[in-house]
Amino acid sequence: MKLHQLIILTLLLSWINSFAQFTAVELTGKIGKYPVEMFINQFDRAKAQFKGVYNYKGKKSSLQLSGELKGDCITIEEFFNGKSTGYFYLSKEDGDSLKGFWRAGTKEPLPVSLKFKNNQTANQLVPKDLMDLNKIVSEDVEGKYEVNSYFISDLFYPNIELVTNGGTAIFKKIGKDSLKFFVEMICGATYHMAYAEGLAVKKGNTYIYKANLSGEENKFCEISFNFKNKKVIAVANASFECGFGARAYLDHELIKVSNKAVFKIDK
Repeated sequence: MKLHQLIILTLLLSWINSFAQFTAVELTGKIGKYPVEMFINQFDRAKAQFKGVYNYKGKKSSLQLSGELKGDCITIEEFFNGKSTGYFYLSKEDGDSLKGFWRAGTKEPLPVSLKFKNNQTANQLVPKDLMDLNKIVSEDVEGKYEVNSYFISDLFYPNIELVTNGGTAIFKKIGKDSLKFFVEMICGATYHMAYAEGLAVKKGNTYIYKANLSGEENKFCEISFNFKNKKVIAVANASFECGFGARAYLDHELIKVSNKAVFKIDK
């Protein structure tokens, strides 16, 4: 067998094996007042995506599911005869259940409550996260850092949405005691932005950025960066003085995910 054929066969067997090791996940519960059964029978952990089916108890026909994991939240699109018929917006509760909403078109959302029949199979539904990347990066402060969190929001009910909070920080060494930085964070259900960039100077074990951005006397933006264990704690002393959006803030711990420090202007 030629080398390229062996490589293709190895990749194919690896792909088949990844699905063979997955045990179907079964859930039971209700959509509104209607009892349902749900089965997840395929899961791609690298993409955090899955496929499955569900049916209303007492009904023979099933609906197909295509879902995605985002942290402790799950979004699912349902299909019947190839046509999209609704969406689930769910979050994990107490480790053994999912709660949230089902929505179709302009219909009033229905509450959803589902429980895993077997916690061991449910534990398979874990997406790759930032710590997977963090394990392979260096201890050096230079690089890209991220943090993210997700939650289901009904703030604008009857609209339901998956909200993403968090963001990115990039650091590049400039000389011995300075870091060029870029930070961009999304805060809250209405997506307020905290954005900053500049040069932070090392003082002791902390890098400090200080500037008078507002133009008002004695009102400075000061941002501190403390690095430890391939993480950084970024804290701003104020929001208005740093030019952040309303109700935006910077007080986050970010995890290093890449050794490369690529700024937008460098792309």
